Amino acid sequence: MTSEPYRVDIKLKHPKATVSQVHLAPGQSTPEHTHAHGYVVHPRAATRLRKVTKKGDQVISTEEIEHKPDEPYFVGASEDGTSFTLTNIGNGPMLCEKTFIYK
Repeated sequence: MTSEPYRVDIKLKHPKATVSQVHLAPGQSTPEHTHAHGYVVHPRAATRLRKVTKKGDQVISTEEIEHKPDEPYFVGASEDGTSFTLTNIGNGPMLCEKTFIYK
């Protein structure tokens, strides 16, 4: 596990798919961002995240996500005009793989 607060390592880059490994230390947040495509998250470590979704400067939702090792889940593409950030609110580091599949 990395000692960096946040890191994304691309493991596979292909015209039809991208696989990345994401590390997020406890108490740290991702930069605010969007995703143009849906993707599968495959947690490798147990932790809890807080996802804050915004439209412009306005918070439109806040939710908690529990990562359970080896229990993948799907996340849809960001809606137009929205962005989000994730904060690791768990006691341990977040480690997961994200797989984007393009049409």
